[in-house]
Amino acid sequence: MPFSCCKYLHLALVAYLFAGCEQSVAESLSADLPFDYASASSELFQGRIVRIGVEVRYAKHDAAAFYSANCTTVSYALNGGFAFVRFVTTMLDCKRDLKSTEERNLVSVASLPGFKKVIAEVVVIKSAENGVPIG
Repeated sequence: MPFSCCKYLHLALVAYLFAGCEQSVAESLSADLPFDYASASSELFQGRIVRIGVEVRYAKHDAAAFYSANCTTVSYALNGGFAFVRFVTTMLDCKRDLKSTEERNLVSVASLPGFKKVIAEVVVIKSAENGVPIG
């Protein structure tokens, strides 16, 4: 599905604003809940770049897919021993009742410019509240 440059920049901006799972999209878009968390995948490249793929069903807003991808990224960072995450890019694809997002992030064990600290307790609580599995 080809994206216009403007739409891609808009999606990147939205994803950047919600790049920390602790910044719950659900607080501002509570009408989007509940949605079904369909699947997630993750893959580490070059020791620092994490590719996250997430699918959600029946979400009314694109933000649900971004939120789920953010939570999956943070979960991956926590499980992999990375304390810091930095958003790089995201793409969204919508087909009927399924929204798929692919996100790329940098992970680090040390604080670097532009990276956000991962706070485990907040991630677990927000994910549980919104039905996004952690693990």
